[in-house]
Amino acid sequence: MILLNTCTRLTIARTLNSIRALSEAFHDKAAELDKMKRANPKARLIREKQALRKAGGDLRLARTSFTDQVEAQAKAQCRPFCEAVHRRLPQELRDIIARHLLTESSVTFLSSKDGKISFVNGLSTLRHAFEEEYTGIGLHMDIMNELIKQDARFDFRARYELLGKVFEHYAVDERGALDLTSKIGRLSLVVTEHHLKNREVVLTRLEELCRLSKGAKVFFIVETGHGTKAQTIRKVRRVLRVLFKLLRRLHKLGIHIYVVVNPAYSASQVKNDSGDTFSVMHEGPWRYVMTPGNATSTVEGFERRLRYLFGTYGEHWNSRFPPRDG
Repeated sequence: MILLNTCTRLTIARTLNSIRALSEAFHDKAAELDKMKRANPKARLIREKQALRKAGGDLRLARTSFTDQVEAQAKAQCRPFCEAVHRRLPQELRDIIARHLLTESSVTFLSSKDGKISFVNGLSTLRHAFEEEYTGIGLHMDIMNELIKQDARFDFRARYELLGKVFEHYAVDERGALDLTSKIGRLSLVVTEHHLKNREVVLTRLEELCRLSKGAKVFFIVETGHGTKAQTIRKVRRVLRVLFKLLRRLHKLGIHIYVVVNPAYSASQVKNDSGDTFSVMHEGPWRYVMTPGNATSTVEGFERRLRYLFGTYGEHWNSRFPPRDG
């Protein structure tokens, strides 16, 4: 193990030195190109630009290689330790560990370049603590079961294709044949006009929601962007016209429906596998919520409710945060 760690350290050191050299070369070429542009603004400098692009590509490749090395080493060290903890500790202590790791009341499922299922816990800075490749299946399932106990909100954002994939992922025997469709108490997803351009595909994927148990809560987050009241209402109306047949069906199945318009968000502290940041919806309370319980269960009824709510906030109607008490 000592030899392995020493070799790993040497490999990482060589990679860091390579990155440092490539970074210096890239910045030198960029500075030289900028100097040549100032000296002759009309010069095309094709060869120099190509050399700069190549230097940038080499630098990105080296950085990616370094990240892959670090992740491979982290998995090699973390997973055996977590699996040993899972084998040796009683369930009560493992539950305490899971509760300690979970600091937020929601999880957001992410896209994965290799097709693997992963999620983050609200705004928590932790990422790998919730990935099977680092924790092993045992600890990961302890965390998942703790999320269910806490009635966490499972947020899929606009990744509708992940609904069925996530349900099937946890239903296999090696993960205890966990039937998430009967366990999830709260689920949310984002819908916009843009997402509904291919409505047949979207509605087919949203059919997975009908598998949820009676009493589950589904939050449809309708995002309209910035605009006037009339523009916002029009966008919400268009989304509802596409979704309302599904909403009625879910309601008849005993699933509680909430249509939330333009809630507040905070930026996540981690990035997805593509290196992109994303936003996490605040838990509430939310300003604009329509349900079959507070509005007539029609598109027009939900629209009237939204207009009424707009009126209650006056000139501050477009704020995403509800007013503070007092």
